[in-house]
Amino acid sequence: MPVPVLQWKVQGNGRVYEIDFGWPELHTVGEFDGLIKYGRLVEPGQDPADVVVAEKLREDEIRDLGLRVVRWTWSEIDDFDPVTERLKRAFAASPAGAARDDDSSHTNVGAGAPTAARV
Repeated sequence: MPVPVLQWKVQGNGRVYEIDFGWPELHTVGEFDGLIKYGRLVEPGQDPADVVVAEKLREDEIRDLGLRVVRWTWSEIDDFDPVTERLKRAFAASPAGAARDDDSSHTNVGAGAPTAARV
């Protein structure tokens, strides 16, 4: 597996998105979903469903930037193989995926990759 960029900042749609894990050259992001944001971090007057809808809209915006999104949760940490397979499929579907060597560990934004934000 290539080494990801942690807390990758991606600019697009007039916003800056902070991504948990990014593979810029492979046009893929990984998002870890803990349940706290649907519970204790829900703002007053907000329903957990509002948080879920906002997260889905954010993901759509990220996908509109040409990035593939792979998500995982705590329950998948102990047996990460299924997540690894989802990541590999996302990498393979990227423009650079077909030409990529499996042993590479790219971490910098390359030609044709989404733009990293300068914040």
